[in-house]
Amino acid sequence: VLGDLNQESSSFILQDQLPKILLPVLLIKLSIFFVFGVYRKLWRYTNINDVIQIAQALLASSLITLLPRFFKLAPVNFDTFAASFGIIIIDFFLSLTLLCAIRFLRLYLVEQRAIKRRLKEAKSKAKATLILGAGEACIEVIQAIQRHPELSLEIKAILDDDPRKQG
Repeated sequence: VLGDLNQESSSFILQDQLPKILLPVLLIKLSIFFVFGVYRKLWRYTNINDVIQIAQALLASSLITLLPRFFKLAPVNFDTFAASFGIIIIDFFLSLTLLCAIRFLRLYLVEQRAIKRRLKEAKSKAKATLILGAGEACIEVIQAIQRHPELSLEIKAILDDDPRKQG
């Protein structure tokens, strides 16, 4: 009996509800992404502001997709479109993860390509480098040196007068 119920609900979801829900959900998402300008910034460097913008657009599209539920329309009625809460939550997190992963992957690939290009152009011997101060600025300098190997800087030491930062 339980197997028949699961098979019937799977059949209902795949054959009846999915075709009715898929197109409206895609249209809602694409429209909201257009309004929020998510795709305008696809090819530029990604930062936390872009992630927030994507999350806001996904939240807005999820809320619009849930409107039929708020008006007590059930998916059992074949004439209505109403997605379940669980599907919307899963869709939100999957979409957020995949959209951000694509952008960060592109950022990584562009950065690696730029590093390789700069390394070909710079053929000088590494210069010994001494950094004064071991605070937050020092961390940023080290990260910048690592991002730009074409500078040919080799950190030999970091000096600071604060005994807590020595070691």
